[in-house]
Amino acid sequence: MKRDGLLATTARLLLIAGMGWSPFADSQGVPAPGQSQAPNPVAPAVTPGDPEGDVELDARLALIENEIANDDISRANPQTLPARLSIAREVEILRLEDTAKSLKMLSEVGNFYSPGHHLLRDGMALLFTPLPAEEGQQDIEVILSNRRVLKLLDVCSAIPKDEAGEMVSRELRTSLATYQTMFETTWKQVVDMRQKHPIAGKAFCASGPSLQLSNNPDHTPTLLGQRLKVLSLLLIAGNLRLTGAKEEVEEAVRVGVEQRKRFYDAQSGAEECDRHTMLCHTGLYNRQIAITALYGMTSGRFGEAAGFEKRRLTMFDAEATQYDLPIRLLAANGPDFSKGALDVWFHKKCTDEQFDELMRKHK
Repeated sequence: MKRDGLLATTARLLLIAGMGWSPFADSQGVPAPGQSQAPNPVAPAVTPGDPEGDVELDARLALIENEIANDDISRANPQTLPARLSIAREVEILRLEDTAKSLKMLSEVGNFYSPGHHLLRDGMALLFTPLPAEEGQQDIEVILSNRRVLKLLDVCSAIPKDEAGEMVSRELRTSLATYQTMFETTWKQVVDMRQKHPIAGKAFCASGPSLQLSNNPDHTPTLLGQRLKVLSLLLIAGNLRLTGAKEEVEEAVRVGVEQRKRFYDAQSGAEECDRHTMLCHTGLYNRQIAITALYGMTSGRFGEAAGFEKRRLTMFDAEATQYDLPIRLLAANGPDFSKGALDVWFHKKCTDEQFDELMRKHK
């Protein structure tokens, strides 16, 4: 979209957004705001914890919750209690998961948004092409806020690289296939709905399809959760240099590049807001993550000279990470590094031209 007339377009979008209207209110699997997404029939269910594990979890949580509810922080700052209890529960669930289970459960979308970095981008359904260099940084923040990602970065670095590479390779291969099926199913639903409501689709294209930020009760993945899982696996594979997953990494990056070509096309007949949502919110075209993953398949060293930046993160079982609500409420208390730290690399923000040049360089 050209920037001419942006103010007028923005005013119309804000007005419609304020009305809370969605052309997808009666579509199957593409919910309007506030509606839950129907379980995807092509998405495999993720088996929840076994009964014995749940009993152990409940027993441990009862002790931990009592301790947290009565400590000095909760007494002095009772507003932090709900978030701290939520964090404690999440940590204990992760403690009971083995590595294979954590990989499977990585599609749980709720862990990417609560209690961590829970905001989507600016919510504006305007597609500027080429995408600005900062597009994609939000995905990285969301991924790094997920304690399950932190756990996998830690445990996969502690096992033999061949074993970790095989596990991530297998998970990435099956996850990418599931993601692609869900993506195409959702896109077909979007196109069908626009055809069903042609006037509304042309006159009130404000938000595109809605995205579900909560987990499904039966643990089937949502499209957003499956997308973030694939991007997380790419970031993990690149940082840990899991060359055993090289083929799957390259395929996932290829899918993202093809999506860029597909949804940049203004002559495709697709609505601008739909192209924006599918590419930026449900697509795999993340330049920073793609370059990080591909670079990790080479012998190059991560560093600022190579265009990468490092983020020091807490361990998964820290009392509070950089992203958690208690940190935002208690600015004086920084992240909890008492259990150790993780250094995670990702490529700096880059344009399409820079990305294309880096892609040619790393092929």
